[in-house]
Amino acid sequence: MLKTTTFFDFDATLARLSLNQRQFAELLDVSASAVKTWRKERAIPLEHYHVALAITPEMAESVRDWVAYDLADLRRALGYTQDDMAGELHSSTARIAAWEKRGQIPRDRLTRALQLAHKTMNRGATRRSMM
Repeated sequence: MLKTTTFFDFDATLARLSLNQRQFAELLDVSASAVKTWRKERAIPLEHYHVALAITPEMAESVRDWVAYDLADLRRALGYTQDDMAGELHSSTARIAAWEKRGQIPRDRLTRALQLAHKTMNRGATRRSMM
């Protein structure tokens, strides 16, 4: 029978790269639940094994959870309250307040915030050009 998985020390790899399961999954282009299952089984499909071994700390840096960003400035520029922003970013008002205080935001939420800003600013520019 052909072997389809091989042993993989997820804990050591995640610690070495300072990544969590979701970040590791992003680098492998698989779901976080797949990595969770593999980690539990301490085995990884062969098709992902060599990719996983090749991940460098520099590659890992690209998927770190937090990015420095002044969310409060963006929120105010959009004319949003923290509650408005929480709704747009699918989060809680308390989290928005914490992110603003910390001066950092999770990367995936920053992407959504910047998309929102781009859409809102384009809408404003369209309205001005119609006047």
